[in-house]
Amino acid sequence: MNKIRPALASFLALLLLATSTLGLGQADYLREKKKRAAAAAGGGGGTSNCGYSPATPGSADGNNANVAFATPCTTGSDSNGYSVSAIWMYVDTSAAPPLKLGVYANSSGVPTGSAICSASIASPVFQWNSTTITGCGTLSANTTYWIADISSSNTDPLEGVDTGNCPGFAFASQFVSVGSFNLPTTWTGVATAGECVAQYIVITGL
Repeated sequence: MNKIRPALASFLALLLLATSTLGLGQADYLREKKKRAAAAAGGGGGTSNCGYSPATPGSADGNNANVAFATPCTTGSDSNGYSVSAIWMYVDTSAAPPLKLGVYANSSGVPTGSAICSASIASPVFQWNSTTITGCGTLSANTTYWIADISSSNTDPLEGVDTGNCPGFAFASQFVSVGSFNLPTTWTGVATAGECVAQYIVITGL
């Protein structure tokens, strides 16, 4: 007698959702509903790594002062796109120089233009390094991007790498000589590295 009927319970749940999202546009409302449904089912924002993230790369590269290397990354299928929260790179030395890292758009299988967003690591440590990154906006679903790094000295070894194409791609990491310790604003003269540099971004579905 005191039990609420299932239909009434469902109605009350929908009413609570609607009243707690007053003032949101339709798209925001539906997005919020989707997030709550995922959370109720034990899901979440769909956080994942995008790029190349082996536990320990099998080799290393170095002697590449003022040369930018970029590793491909393809986002998932979340139709709302993805936010970026962190960028990671594997360093194969305990005496690494400062690093600059960035995310680039793709054009015909190579990086293009200036960085969408960037960050830096002042004092890298041996093995995996990370830093927060902001200003990336929303990355599109099912789209290839590039994660790039550049160092200011000919440290050898430096980047953790594995020989051959990057997993899931028909090409390896790409590189271009910049001539200064700045992320490229153009990738003219880009060439294949013949190896995959271990670096990636952390993305979350929206």
